[in-house]
Amino acid sequence: MEILCGGTLAKYAQIGILDGTLVNTLKMKIVILDLIRRVSPEIIITHSPEDYMSDHYYTATLVTDASFYSTAPLWKTKFPACTNLPYLFYMDTLAGVRFLHTEYVDVSDVFETKVKMLKKHKSQVVWLKDQTKTDIIDLVDIVGRYRGLQCGVKYAEAFQQYQAWTRNFPGRLLP
Repeated sequence: MEILCGGTLAKYAQIGILDGTLVNTLKMKIVILDLIRRVSPEIIITHSPEDYMSDHYYTATLVTDASFYSTAPLWKTKFPACTNLPYLFYMDTLAGVRFLHTEYVDVSDVFETKVKMLKKHKSQVVWLKDQTKTDIIDLVDIVGRYRGLQCGVKYAEAFQQYQAWTRNFPGRLLP
């Protein structure tokens, strides 16, 4: 699937892992590595290693590791090595807990669409309300307005640039 994102074509891809079953193994690292090599992204946005559930923090670790090896020709997989090391960003945790952001993106113009899309994810909306007594729609609105308040717009999302040797860059990559 391809998605138009800020006037730029973005690709959506998945690997079909069920909720609660992701683990940090070499086999899974290779699955993620192949996904990255197949898509060959310029930028990857993934979960924060500080997120609240195992699927999320294992995703952060696996994507961080696999993205580094995506250009390594000695790692032989189904797809050839990427020619450029992708830049990596972590997205905000669900309620901003333990998240040290480095950038904001103004999402005011697309916030209603984001909420409509979230409402279609009924299993999560219902489960979170039952499990934690949290209305995820209200939470997303509150966090979006709070991040917006922090940077002077109506709604914003926060991201953290992964900083490491070969991953730093001058300037801004996110819109």
